[in-house]
Amino acid sequence: TGYELVALAAAAAASIATDTPITTHTDEGTLGDLQQQIFSDAGVPPHRVVIGHSCGSTDTDYHLGIARRGSYLGFDRFGIPMVSDDDRVAALARVIAAGAGDRVVVSHDSVWCWKGQPWPPKLRPRVAERFVPTLFDRQIVPKLIDVGVDEAAIARLTDDNPRAYFESTPLASLT
Repeated sequence: TGYELVALAAAAAASIATDTPITTHTDEGTLGDLQQQIFSDAGVPPHRVVIGHSCGSTDTDYHLGIARRGSYLGFDRFGIPMVSDDDRVAALARVIAAGAGDRVVVSHDSVWCWKGQPWPPKLRPRVAERFVPTLFDRQIVPKLIDVGVDEAAIARLTDDNPRAYFESTPLASLT
């Protein structure tokens, strides 16, 4: 929408003016390529951008297109059931197997309060296992190991990639 284009242009201008990275929000892993193009056209280096919620899509071609153009993929909605964690893990494993594991940051979009209040009591049982700070380490890492992702690749996801992103380390070309 026009409003979103204005917001993306403002984010690009702020990023350039303050030398800060950008993390976006996409609608279930769509239009990240458009966001990436808007930022690139505005002069934001692609490695300064995380295309958030990329794991809302399980389309490896979509993921690798963004990765090849030099931005990070936000696999950041583990625990949110719109796409199953197993499907997100499989998609992430495909990205890593394709050589783009250095372009992924991970999280689980955990919400600790709702409109300034703790979760309403009736919702707490539904979110108790999904919205915990240990979800990635305790539930997702074992699934990644089960599908063949090694410890070094997991360390890249959890330690190396976020560090490189915030240090503004340019990414090597991806073939």
